[in-house]
Amino acid sequence: MSPALDALHRAAAILLTLSLACDAETPDAGDDASGGVTTSTAPTWALLSDPAAWSFADASDDPFADERPAAIHCARAEGWRPEAEGVEIDTGACDYLALEQPLPRPLRAGERLRISAWWQNLIAAAPSEGHIAVAVDGVVVWEERVAIPGPADARDLVIEAPEEAPAGAPITLHLHNHGANTWRFQGLFADEPAP
Repeated sequence: MSPALDALHRAAAILLTLSLACDAETPDAGDDASGGVTTSTAPTWALLSDPAAWSFADASDDPFADERPAAIHCARAEGWRPEAEGVEIDTGACDYLALEQPLPRPLRAGERLRISAWWQNLIAAAPSEGHIAVAVDGVVVWEERVAIPGPADARDLVIEAPEEAPAGAPITLHLHNHGANTWRFQGLFADEPAP
């Protein structure tokens, strides 16, 4: 990776981290029923996905197995690695990725979750698409299909957990695309440390 591209990656990671920190500390004031002013704060987003805890998911545990090729070429050091709070994926060295780790605490159905991800300019010799997704306990909580070629972009979304999940259930991160591209999954967050 060129020094300029590496610097761009670091700058993007810092901006996302600052965005999360600023959003978590923004106060929100309003009037209560008695005419007084109440103060509440925005959620403090607790990171549920540990960047050091990801490991390859077995084919039998992969919720996206219908997209899984017969042979996967993906080395950890070159294809994906922990980076800041998240994980960086180079699809030039990793043609299909299914990572998993245990959920650190239970989730409630309808609980607010935050997904943060970004990618560099997406290129390929022929038009294609990238597919990035997150599942919890086999249930897809977020996914997006991105046209390739395409511009760099980012997602910082608040969603609701579609179903409850027990502590220890697998969080699965899925990514595949055609071409040598760089993606960053910054993390799966919950709006409070415990249910």
